[in-house]
Amino acid sequence: MSFMVPRQRIPKFEYKNTNSRSYSSNPGFLDTEAGRLALIVTGSAVCISVFAYQGYMFFFGPATIYPKEVQKLLRKGGESYLQIGEKRDLELAAKYYTEALEIMDNIATENEKGSTASGSGKFSSMKRDDNRITGIEARVAEIYSTSGDYEKALYYLEDLVSRIFTAEELAEYTLVVEKLVNSSSAYTKKKSAKIQGELEKYMRGIGAINKLAETYEKLGDESKYKGTIFNNDNFDYLSDYNNAETRYTFCLNTVLGAYSKYYSTIYQPSNGSEMSEITKLFDPKTLPKFLSAYTLTSLLYNCSNFFSKIEKYDFAYPLLIRSLDLLKPSVDSKKESESCKSCVLMTHLTNIAILRNDLSDAQIWIDNGLSLSKEYPTNPDCIHSSISLIYDQGHIFEVHNIYITFIIIYHHLIDLTNNHMYLNHIAEK
Repeated sequence: MSFMVPRQRIPKFEYKNTNSRSYSSNPGFLDTEAGRLALIVTGSAVCISVFAYQGYMFFFGPATIYPKEVQKLLRKGGESYLQIGEKRDLELAAKYYTEALEIMDNIATENEKGSTASGSGKFSSMKRDDNRITGIEARVAEIYSTSGDYEKALYYLEDLVSRIFTAEELAEYTLVVEKLVNSSSAYTKKKSAKIQGELEKYMRGIGAINKLAETYEKLGDESKYKGTIFNNDNFDYLSDYNNAETRYTFCLNTVLGAYSKYYSTIYQPSNGSEMSEITKLFDPKTLPKFLSAYTLTSLLYNCSNFFSKIEKYDFAYPLLIRSLDLLKPSVDSKKESESCKSCVLMTHLTNIAILRNDLSDAQIWIDNGLSLSKEYPTNPDCIHSSISLIYDQGHIFEVHNIYITFIIIYHHLIDLTNNHMYLNHIAEK
């Protein structure tokens, strides 16, 4: 898992928003009063953490839950996929996993037809949306995405989503919200493997939609880059970015809508009294069982990066702030990993502030980030963040025409960078 600081200022481009027919185009949770309140920036600016969203990445259970022939294929697929360097064979891995997927699909199809061909026992009730099947399909999509074959990755991700959600549910996110909240409520009353499996299935579906958004975003990035290189008016990337935005928004509306509904039921004061610190919105302790702080933070971070890319900073900025709220307890507890990931995110917040020409806000994030990164001077995330934040500090002095200071800062930055590159070179040896 990597944590990236912004590498450059984002160039401007014209962007037109048109929603996909497949996903809800109705006003979402973010457009409601509750949604706006959920994203309002309150309190002082504190540090935040970064993650890569992996809500759909639960692939397999114990090997014994699969037929023996499928176990064998999964093992061979894993051996090909999990190798390092030249030994890794993505094409062969895809072959084994797709064969395993086909066998499992055949069993599920026979079950849905009412056939007895699939036998009895643990496979007799398996359907196409079973976690054992969608787990394999998620791995197939990941392999194609890793190999750069985004079109095939999209095919398998779209198929995975269609197994879990109906067309009506994709067109109206509130239907999925109801499923999540009802299943969570049922699980609270009676903890059962069946209900837990339903929750895992829904979250995997949402995760797959998020992965679809990421894939469309990558396609858009590639198309835009090629247009820049060949100096032509190629606006195909706008369609890919539109597809990405539609799916990111669906995920946000669904997850934040479900969380808001759960929170208002469990924690919202009924007598108008002030909420305690523990029960405030976006405190990790208030999250429902189906939603971990890791998953929600990851989703908010991914979406904020995309909205920054298409210059929707009014969406991107508060999403990062809300991620900050979720990770604040870990930072307060002096956990190094979370604290340094917080510094990385402060570089993103600084970047947004500079792009919005809000240099005073940028200065707040620079000061907070540099102060926190000094506590962990050997952590790579803190080092990278320090370098980025010092560069931004120099930029602010340059804007204010304080030339001597910004020249000193840039020289200091060169020394830091050279020292970091030298230490990396020594570590590699």
